[in-house]
Amino acid sequence: MKLVGLGITVLSYAVYWVVTWAISWRKSCQLAKASGFPYIALPLYPYTRFWMATCGLWLPIIRKLLPTSMTDDWIDMIYDDSLWLEGFAPHEKLKSDTYILAAPGRSILITADPAVITQIAARRSHFPKPLAQYTALDVFGKNVVTTEAHDWRRHRKLTSPPFTEKNNRLVWQESIYQAAAMLTSWVGKDGKGNQTIQNAHSDTMKQTLHVISRAIFNVRCLWPGVNDNDEKAIAEGAMNTSMVPEGHKMSYVDSMNILLHRIIPIIVFPSWFMKYSPWGYLRETQLAYTEWGKYLESMYQKKKKERIASEKGDWGLDVMGAMIDGSGLIPGTPNYGKADAGLSESEILGNAFVFALAGHETSANTLFHVLLFLALNPWCQKHLQEELDNIFQGRPISEWDYDNDLNPLFGGYVGAVMNETLRLIPPVIGIPKTVLEDVGQPLTLNGKVHILPRNLYIVLSATTAHRNPKYWPNGPPRNPKRPAHPKSNVDNDMEEFKPERWILDPSAVPIKDNDDATVESEDLGVNTNPDTANTLFRPTRGAYIPFSEGFRSCLGRRFAQVEILATMAVIFQKYSVELAVDEWASDAEVERMLAGGEQGRKELGDVWWKAKEHGEDLIIKEMKTILTIQLRKGKIPLRFVRRGEEKFGFIS
Repeated sequence: MKLVGLGITVLSYAVYWVVTWAISWRKSCQLAKASGFPYIALPLYPYTRFWMATCGLWLPIIRKLLPTSMTDDWIDMIYDDSLWLEGFAPHEKLKSDTYILAAPGRSILITADPAVITQIAARRSHFPKPLAQYTALDVFGKNVVTTEAHDWRRHRKLTSPPFTEKNNRLVWQESIYQAAAMLTSWVGKDGKGNQTIQNAHSDTMKQTLHVISRAIFNVRCLWPGVNDNDEKAIAEGAMNTSMVPEGHKMSYVDSMNILLHRIIPIIVFPSWFMKYSPWGYLRETQLAYTEWGKYLESMYQKKKKERIASEKGDWGLDVMGAMIDGSGLIPGTPNYGKADAGLSESEILGNAFVFALAGHETSANTLFHVLLFLALNPWCQKHLQEELDNIFQGRPISEWDYDNDLNPLFGGYVGAVMNETLRLIPPVIGIPKTVLEDVGQPLTLNGKVHILPRNLYIVLSATTAHRNPKYWPNGPPRNPKRPAHPKSNVDNDMEEFKPERWILDPSAVPIKDNDDATVESEDLGVNTNPDTANTLFRPTRGAYIPFSEGFRSCLGRRFAQVEILATMAVIFQKYSVELAVDEWASDAEVERMLAGGEQGRKELGDVWWKAKEHGEDLIIKEMKTILTIQLRKGKIPLRFVRRGEEKFGFIS
């Protein structure tokens, strides 16, 4: 009898669950239909941590058990990276720039419509960030990313002043210094180059980590194997990457590097578990967290003492120093003694950590993607180098000048390459927003009011907004027989790397930036100028959002642009990047082909196209999102060669 009773209880619970699930799903579909946007009915909400972590296990089983007729409409939309894998294809299929994924319990709105994006971004109180997703970033304290409403305004107001032109000059100088060291690590101190670099991405990570360290903490990091034994630089406070100071168990650079690259275990596991874990990976991660926390605290206390002892009104170039200056903790500063006016110690540390995390990985990814796209499209690289020759006229990097050289880089082909890279692979492919739980929200589009249901999850889709052919210059695909993406935009070139789409007609009149638009009325330091130079194509507002949009747009936008442009200039002034073809031909075979006349060049071209197709396939299939999107599986090896010594320069 007990077993029968237990069976009835289990069966009753199962029936109750199925009925509740069905009612909830039906209600979601009804609300989605009432909104006026097309929708796809999903049997589950795909953005739970459990599903995102395990969908790779379940999806093959679902595909095997259920007939295609039951799954064809939705199966490709429940991957955690479906935005990337599907591209613009769902919008094309539904014939709408905005659609809803109607799921039991909670639905998702996906939009690639600039008008919808700008409206949602502007109404920040109606469409706030889903803060529950961000609280895990409170590793060292509350910050501008993990707060909303009054707290966010306070953080934004006090963290925006450090991002000034003065700080950008420091970013320019440090980016050049670090890029020169990175390039030397690739081409050797003799400058010969032509050696295979298996993972240039790890080096661009190091590059941006070093620049961030200098700009945020005023700590210069020395490049291992290049200048890490520079005694003069170390005496002036530079960090040798292998140096472990007294009282520490890990170097500054190693602890920072490990912490930023392993943020997910820090978020998921409690400290005590990692500290005593049987896995060395987790123990090392916990040690890095502890050690960098000690470095962070030490830098904070040192800078605070320096500021108290200083009589200068404008103190320091680094971001942490500027935040301390506006904290209200320093006698003689404007906020001193005002309750809740400044930032607490934990909030300063929290913001410093988030700036390091956000600025480090996003810029590193973009730099790596620039290298990939230029190696995959050498004809674009030639145009870029010609422009660098015109800008610098052979001047050594010691004579490069921020005030005179940055704008020509930003406003010409170099800037177009950066913009096109960010268009194709934005740092964050989907910017999350939400409708509050207590009330739905109206959205007006083309004179029609759409009611978005309460608790709706919203994704401002940078991936698809950047590929929406309605708002971008586009033409036929380069090779119709092999489209750049198997599903998305197969009849145009929106999936292709084409910097020329940013170049205006020479007769076009440049648009003047509105300098008054750099600060909103609430004095939040929100730069409302477009993300591109006025000499380049200006997309419709909301069509290009690599640095987000509206009030919550990226504070470090100009910081990142300066860093990327300066690094590109250093690399490509004297060198070219090429695909390494080691998998398909040895160096001896490549040299034989080069010496083999027209037939040899044809053979070499065939080898190069194999490497190109391999790289492009990896970019489509193996880019995954963990905070930011990057290549998570497979490698695209590169070679850096002196200009004029390219093996594949003849390919067009």
